[in-house]
Amino acid sequence: MSPSDFYQKILKYGLTSQAIFVGDDFRFGADRMGDFKQLQAWGQQDGIEVQRMNSVYVNDCRVSSTLIRESLKSGAFSLVRQLLGRHFNLIGRVAHGRKMGRKIGYPTINLELKFGGYPLHGVYMTHIKIDGEYLPSMTSVGMNPTVGGNAKRAEVHVFDFDRDVYGKTVEVLFYKKLRNEVEFDSLNDLIVAIEQDVCAGQDFFASFKGELV
Repeated sequence: MSPSDFYQKILKYGLTSQAIFVGDDFRFGADRMGDFKQLQAWGQQDGIEVQRMNSVYVNDCRVSSTLIRESLKSGAFSLVRQLLGRHFNLIGRVAHGRKMGRKIGYPTINLELKFGGYPLHGVYMTHIKIDGEYLPSMTSVGMNPTVGGNAKRAEVHVFDFDRDVYGKTVEVLFYKKLRNEVEFDSLNDLIVAIEQDVCAGQDFFASFKGELV
């Protein structure tokens, strides 16, 4: 979409914008051809306020979506929280899965990840918020190759929990990466690994002193 089409179809008529705020490195349209000056000129013609915001720095690091994604991939959740001003979270509706977790003794709450390029991949220490209550949990984000998974999803195992939450909207807060996703040679090897993960998770939350929000 050309910069002109983006402005006309999305900003002016699609969103009926009254004010637009952009970053100091903002570009838009095909091949990033549109810039702040062009956007501001069009906005003045149509009575739309256009302002450019200064960059924000945390510990001499410029806050950007690229830096946040890279920090998530490397498991630097302390830095991520500083950059975002909050814990990284995932919000979604609980969907029916293949019930594999329940069959092996570790039931999970399944959240589908519909967008490509999701920055997390592995097993994480988390809290899940259900009906306003924060519960200690362990979340696996990946394809589940050991049991033939074919789509990336988040599967949350909540410690000491057995309630029907299908269809509910939940929030998952991420604190620490435990390990990468691994394709195990057998289902028994997977179960052993999950047992170890659960023990590590229980130890983590036994001494957890972090803030929930």
